[in-house]
Amino acid sequence: MESIQYEGLLGIMSEINRKLDKKADIKVEPVKVDITAVNRLTERLEQITEEIRKPAKVEHQHRHTIDIGSSKVFLSLVIMVLVIIGLSYVVGEQRRSISQYKDNDLKIQICQNTETNQ
Repeated sequence: MESIQYEGLLGIMSEINRKLDKKADIKVEPVKVDITAVNRLTERLEQITEEIRKPAKVEHQHRHTIDIGSSKVFLSLVIMVLVIIGLSYVVGEQRRSISQYKDNDLKIQICQNTETNQ
């Protein structure tokens, strides 16, 4: 049984060798290929990889402009100025009244001290 398998295997190998010999006899002519397109693509690929490797500079410019020509902006600025002036007046009046209370407190204390001493 082993001899049958061995003979079959030898037959297959000899057939493979004949086919390979036939292919070796066939002459293949070299084909001229235009490589300029490939060269251009490789150069472009190198340029792109260099650009990718460079760190990107990102600049953020924040600009805020107030256009006084707009009626909404002008009106809001006028209202804010009036509110600031009004609050300044209120704070000034409170200071005056507080200073009057301090003066009155001092007068009362002096009167009480003089009454107790007499």
